[in-house]
Amino acid sequence: MKMKKFINSPETVTDELIAGLGLAFSDILDVGWTYGDQQGS
Repeated sequence: MKMKKFINSPETVTDELIAGLGLAFSDILDVGWTYGDQQGS
């Protein structure tokens, strides 16, 4: 069985997790940005 790649870019894992939490719990959590906003920096 071929293993699928779970993490696309280890450098951005934390940013993606924080943005995901912000999207999933937007009623109680505001991270102040989304992952797409940070890609150019």
